[in-house]
Amino acid sequence: MALDTELVTVTPMRAAIARRMQASKQEVPHFYVSADLRMDAAAEQVETLNRGGGRARVSLTALLVRACALALREHPQLNAVWTDDGLALAEQVNVSVAVAVDGGLVAPAVLDADRLDVRATAEALSDLAARARSGKLRSTEITDGTFTVSSSWDTQSPVARLTDLLHSTWWPVLTVSPFLAAVNGYYDDASLTSPTVGNAVFDTRDGRLLFVITTSGYIGPHDDLTSTFEPAAYGLRIDLTSAAILGYALISGPTFALGSLHLALASAVPSGTYAGVLELRDAAGQYTQAAVLMQTVADTTPPVASAGADFTVDEDATMAFNATGSTDNVEIVNYTWTFVDGGPRSLFGPDPSYVFATPGTYVVTLTVRDAAGNAATDTVAVTVRDVTNPTLTLSSLAEGLIYSGSLVITANATDNVGVVRVKLFVDSVSIQDDFAAPYEFVLAAGSLSVGNHTIQVIAYDAAGNSASQIRHVTVVAGSGGGILPNVVVFGGLILLVLAGVAGLALVLLRRKRPRPPAMVPSPPPSTEVAQGTTAPLEEPPTEPAAPEPTPPTEPDPDFDLPLQ
Repeated sequence: MALDTELVTVTPMRAAIARRMQASKQEVPHFYVSADLRMDAAAEQVETLNRGGGRARVSLTALLVRACALALREHPQLNAVWTDDGLALAEQVNVSVAVAVDGGLVAPAVLDADRLDVRATAEALSDLAARARSGKLRSTEITDGTFTVSSSWDTQSPVARLTDLLHSTWWPVLTVSPFLAAVNGYYDDASLTSPTVGNAVFDTRDGRLLFVITTSGYIGPHDDLTSTFEPAAYGLRIDLTSAAILGYALISGPTFALGSLHLALASAVPSGTYAGVLELRDAAGQYTQAAVLMQTVADTTPPVASAGADFTVDEDATMAFNATGSTDNVEIVNYTWTFVDGGPRSLFGPDPSYVFATPGTYVVTLTVRDAAGNAATDTVAVTVRDVTNPTLTLSSLAEGLIYSGSLVITANATDNVGVVRVKLFVDSVSIQDDFAAPYEFVLAAGSLSVGNHTIQVIAYDAAGNSASQIRHVTVVAGSGGGILPNVVVFGGLILLVLAGVAGLALVLLRRKRPRPPAMVPSPPPSTEVAQGTTAPLEEPPTEPAAPEPTPPTEPDPDFDLPLQ
């Protein structure tokens, strides 16, 4: 009788792991060497190093990788691979570290591990683990390992911290893909008479709530402002004295506002009492379970928050925050960034990205929390630079304009922040400034000479960005042209000169006018006698009478004065 079976399809990664492990066992001889080591001194060194701060928390794994790297450099025969041609010694010491990811296991390598100190090794391990879980490993980090270190368990437990603006709680989650996690619970909004069963699905890379799945469909976090989610899960009830399992119970968490609900996976949980459950099932289907209690000491040491240095970014550019300098004696499990950009904004994670809506200076507050709820804050100032030029048009000045008289220039200027000044230039010479809309300039008649001119208008914003418009115009003579004042001036001068010349000519003409002639005596009568006549008797001569004196007259100033 054939055994009934069910074929379960596995992921390509799991299939590859199975093939490699089978081939390894079949083709490579195995032997095992074990030793017990006291790690007290190592644990003290880890604590000392972590008190000094650093970008990544130093762990025992970092010390182990460092120790293996130094041993391999000292004994290169162990840093080797057997081939058909002999023992191939590797020139580099690349220590691989097993990292559990959703759907399988990968072992990326810390390249040149023998050249790194403990802190640099810890930072490399933290970076490798993060990129392994996000699928961003380099090919050399996967293929070039020469030695592998693996811890005995996966510290990334399926436990997360659920938070909104008012509530916070620890809750078990179900990982459904490399980047997705789900939480069971109840969805509710104002349109429902009672809550309905739903599953909240989160992006584990940044903790965003993507949607809630209910029987009616998919609901986004901002589809309904009244929507809420209450997590719920079945758990074991255990007697904390005897560790006896008392049964199952349905546990509900606080009610969260859907619009601000966020999830942060954690590898550490708050201090307190925990139970580990062992479940056994044999081939006959018999089942049993047992619990063991674990007590963790209280963590009262707060983390140290580091939001990084203040920085400047251009508007409309994607910027990334950086809280990797934050530290904690155990582990930071939650990073929250809050600020105001047109309204309250919240970002989550150690290095979220954001694009600010408008230029300005923003104060961003980082809050970090550890698993015990201890918190610390830091702030960073982000200056968003205005790099957008204003827009400028000239509504009353056409290119190539020919005109006479006065000229009115109207400018329309706008900016994403605000225009602070509009300036007028004529032939590269600054003429006028206008500081408030409407922007208008008037060139009076005659202010420009006849001919060609270049008119330029420039608009400025507060950041110094500018926009320019240039027009070429021609001024011609006319009632408002630039020639009229010259005609008046020169015409007046010519008239004055002509009047002066006419006056001088009149003076000269009157100077040359002749005086009346003097009196001339009449000639004596003729003494000749005609034939047959008798000559008259001759009278004795007499003295001519003296002329009668005439009274003197006033001198004529136009004629009697000497010429100059």
